[in-house]
Amino acid sequence: MLKRVVIVALMSVYLYTLVFDIYLNNFFRLPAIVVGIILTFVFMKKKMTLLFGWELLFLLLGNLFYYLIGQADLKTFFINFSIIVTCGLYFNYFIGQSYNRFKASVVIFVLLLSFSVLVMFADRSYPDSGDVYRATLIGGDIIQTPSGICASIFTFGYQITAVTTLVFLYFLLAKKHFFLVLAVFLLCMMSIFLGMQRSAFAAFSFAGIICVISYYKAKAIPIITCAVVIGGLFFVFGAQKDDDSQGNILTKNTQNEENGENRSGLMIEDLKIYSNYPLGLVFYNLQWSNVSKTDPAFSGGLTSHNAYLMFFTYLGPFLGVILLLGIYRNVYIAFKQALSGIHDRRNALFVALSFALFAVSVNSLFHNAWLLNANGPTVFLYFSVLHFSKTYYKATQSDGVLGVEVMAA
Repeated sequence: MLKRVVIVALMSVYLYTLVFDIYLNNFFRLPAIVVGIILTFVFMKKKMTLLFGWELLFLLLGNLFYYLIGQADLKTFFINFSIIVTCGLYFNYFIGQSYNRFKASVVIFVLLLSFSVLVMFADRSYPDSGDVYRATLIGGDIIQTPSGICASIFTFGYQITAVTTLVFLYFLLAKKHFFLVLAVFLLCMMSIFLGMQRSAFAAFSFAGIICVISYYKAKAIPIITCAVVIGGLFFVFGAQKDDDSQGNILTKNTQNEENGENRSGLMIEDLKIYSNYPLGLVFYNLQWSNVSKTDPAFSGGLTSHNAYLMFFTYLGPFLGVILLLGIYRNVYIAFKQALSGIHDRRNALFVALSFALFAVSVNSLFHNAWLLNANGPTVFLYFSVLHFSKTYYKATQSDGVLGVEVMAA
């Protein structure tokens, strides 16, 4: 019993630092990954073969070329390297064949992100004291408010994209009661609306529509129509009722337009720069600061706010495509597996995790952070999807329930 308590406590601490992108802060004087390393090697599963080979290699090569060679940023490269490797070891050697540990990790992941959403609501209601508690929870300074357990609003976008997509689709695919699914959907809408997450809304909607169409086929049309109507009514009435000076997703859009923010314009300017250096900046021995300083659109160190476009801007079409194919090849295979078994409720968690990873990947089309940045929710979802695909998926295709041996491991 004591051993289980210790394991759960260490899991919670490690996943807390991973999910909320904590490496060093006021509380962790040593790198936070030390907790994950201790947990992995003290309580590791024995006789476990290496699950993550090529994926891990291409992830690390991507970091090497993008950060160390492309941007000469040794610190970021080392931090990302250590976070990604530790998470891979955690899934490979700590979770291993144990489905109970896998489920516990996902539950802790969801609870942590849900807690962050609650912190966002509290921060809206009590901004002064809310920021104080937020600073304590992340062990650092607060940059933007209102938000959750993170310094900035855009970081919170990855958290809310992951948790809303994962929870809503799991409840839907696990065939929970209609009113429970509806309640979860409305809570997700409220969180995105008050969290001021336009990109999260786009990612959540895109992933949800694809999943519903894949599951219901022709019957998806009335379901999606009802969801659009409910979501539209929620946003309209929410905008009328909400007089909070901190704003919401609609007022944020208006404020950004007044301030002259134009994400599509930034991408177009990036494409212009890319056309001048088609092989990628690394092949011209240049960095972003060298080629963007004369463009007023990127004043103050701005980028195109598109993680993939920046990746290709640095590494070009050849090296960039090779690395992306290496990183996402097995994720694509896992996604196909999830879609093929979407009607089996035993695969509900696998499908929900896959679409949550898809959603946070879409979210990266509007921000700089993504998998190579060692973004916490993205890294966790990446390894969890691969782990389920390689370890448990075949068991769900058998006649039994996810393999008694696997469950007992």
